[in-house]
Amino acid sequence: MSRLAVLGHDLDWWNGVMLLSLLFAALVAFAVAGTTSIVIHLQRQEAQAAKVTIASLENDAAQARLEQERLKEQLAWRVIPSANAVILERILAAHPGSVNLKFTTGDSEAIYLAVQFSRIFEQAHWRVASGALSFTGAVVFGIRLLPGSAGPDGQTLREALSAAGMPFSTEALPPVTMEFAMGNFPNAPTLMIGSKSPPAI
Repeated sequence: MSRLAVLGHDLDWWNGVMLLSLLFAALVAFAVAGTTSIVIHLQRQEAQAAKVTIASLENDAAQARLEQERLKEQLAWRVIPSANAVILERILAAHPGSVNLKFTTGDSEAIYLAVQFSRIFEQAHWRVASGALSFTGAVVFGIRLLPGSAGPDGQTLREALSAAGMPFSTEALPPVTMEFAMGNFPNAPTLMIGSKSPPAI
């Protein structure tokens, strides 16, 4: 009996071709599954790396904002808050007196703060004698109520500063090189407005 053939090949030959095709398809399916698994793994790694990068960038941005705020605070001029100014004026106005208000020569920031004090004194009906001081080889920082300010006006000023939560020292001044003043009130307390204190390290 003659065997049937297609394209010149019999059934056994086509069975062999089919088996080889199935084997090739299985290998391709295995390769697809393997490469798909690798792609998914790499995508997860990239996503995780992206999350880490984003978190790092957000942290860097937060640190930069904190540093910017710190620098702004360091460079900002001192301002007497309105609530503190109200307390100062109220206590000073209860016992009007006189004050010698001094500030560091050439220090615009210290002059700005001294002007704020001057306005409060004037609103509280105190007499103010203002003047600028220069020092040799020294820088005066912060607010000082100078020694010798122990009279009634000095006591009132001390109480007003303390009640308003405004830190001050009673340390004596270094030697004064030059003073620019229209005059001083004898026996009146002297309030010295020095330069802004440097930031603590």
